[in-house]
Amino acid sequence: MAELLEACRARTIVIRRVDDGATAVTDGARWTRRPFEVPLADPAGAGDAFAAGYPSGRLRGLPGPEAPAEAACVAALVAQGPVDTDGLPTTAARDRALTAFTESGDSVHR
Repeated sequence: MAELLEACRARTIVIRRVDDGATAVTDGARWTRRPFEVPLADPAGAGDAFAAGYPSGRLRGLPGPEAPAEAACVAALVAQGPVDTDGLPTTAARDRALTAFTESGDSVHR
């Protein structure tokens, strides 16, 4: 991954693996986030939701390990909806869901 960062002249790279979570490498640190386990209605759109959730968290100043968790939360909410965008949460809904996932024992920092 370090070679990829250097080749792309990027500070951050996020690699999402279908059904296996994501890894973010930024500023010399690396975080892996497994997906939150939720009942799936339609997983279409979950990847796009993850791709929106990660930069959203980073732009708001979330530290490294929390941004992938937020992205995984948004993806999990979308995957539970019957169509691609039904699960897109409001800020309050996202925060409630992330708190619930964390309280259920699914650690944010992995």
